[in-house]
Amino acid sequence: MTNIRDDVVWAAFNRAYLSNYINCNNLDERHELRNQTIFTNESLTKDEKLLAIKLLNEDYDHIKILSNEGTKRICKNCQEECLATLYCDHCVQNYLKENFSNWTSGNSDIDNLIQKCQIKAFNPNMLVEWIPYNNLRNVTYLTKGGCSKIYTAIWTVGEYYEWDFNKSHLTLSNKWADIVRCYGLTKNPSSGNYMLVINKMEMDLRTYLKQNYNKLIWKERMQITSGTS
Repeated sequence: MTNIRDDVVWAAFNRAYLSNYINCNNLDERHELRNQTIFTNESLTKDEKLLAIKLLNEDYDHIKILSNEGTKRICKNCQEECLATLYCDHCVQNYLKENFSNWTSGNSDIDNLIQKCQIKAFNPNMLVEWIPYNNLRNVTYLTKGGCSKIYTAIWTVGEYYEWDFNKSHLTLSNKWADIVRCYGLTKNPSSGNYMLVINKMEMDLRTYLKQNYNKLIWKERMQITSGTS
């Protein structure tokens, strides 16, 4: 794979997404025209086009599930109707349910909360999960926050990322989201304290917005709003 110019890919994605498709009658038509915009973009390499298309498909799935709109398909694995193109929500939920017996926090209330959140999640890379403490390395005290102590650590396994159609399971990734989000919970075996596992950013959201507000296009602003709501 050639070197991917992330800034060029995101610029192309934003142009395709914000293009004015006046003659489009529905979500599916808009998505198809956005894909065509990427395919005809001569400034992108083949790999960059594939990445931009993948980003468009992820966004397309997100909107379809949230709005319950768009063309449905029959999943080849479970034969159920589903809206998403990159995964099947039924297969993801069944996979997670089958895995419930393979983990526990030691607290039934927390187990039930995580399980309910997983079943209601509409995107494979937006799942919360139980994270065994021994999956964290170099746990180091950072500072004291408004209501708790904050530590940094390296998560050796990584989050659920996407659905693998060939293996019918969720794959893991060490990629991090652009917005701070909760990946799950863990428990310090020494203190017995439960801990939220979130992504460490270089700055807080308020500082980021002050420094970059004029540079953000509306699509990026909406993504930030969606990610923090």
